[in-house]
Amino acid sequence: MDERSTIYGAYVGVKHGNRMKHVFTINSNVVLPAYQQPAVQLGFIGIAEEYTFLTRGRFSFHLYTHLGLGTTRLVDEVTALPVPPRKWVVPLEGGLHTSFAVNSWLKVNAGAGYRSVALFGSDELDGGYYKVGLSMDVFKYIERREQTGHWLPMWE
Repeated sequence: MDERSTIYGAYVGVKHGNRMKHVFTINSNVVLPAYQQPAVQLGFIGIAEEYTFLTRGRFSFHLYTHLGLGTTRLVDEVTALPVPPRKWVVPLEGGLHTSFAVNSWLKVNAGAGYRSVALFGSDELDGGYYKVGLSMDVFKYIERREQTGHWLPMWE
């Protein structure tokens, strides 16, 4: 395929202590209008494990593994419509991620790694990835909001 594809995702995680985080994810590259669909539609759910191996000040560094289960199908180049049938896929990711704590409840995240996709029938979906995003600790946000009385307690 040799084309870049943006995969959008959302996750919910549970942190155990200061080092381990268990995460449930939902991911898809199908968020655009029909005429802008990628050549291969990909959607999957997954579980991830994040191990924090180093924390320095507001920065933390994590080893990341992710195992997913989902489907993929090709998109017709002329009509921009999905072509049946769907094929099952098992994406497996491994990478190195970092976080910067803006405050006690908001972090800026970035990372890179490699994704391998089994069951598609070829290695077209395999390749490097990078991630950027924000994460929010809902419980710390609520606690800080109650302390300050502000709906957006950014600075501490």
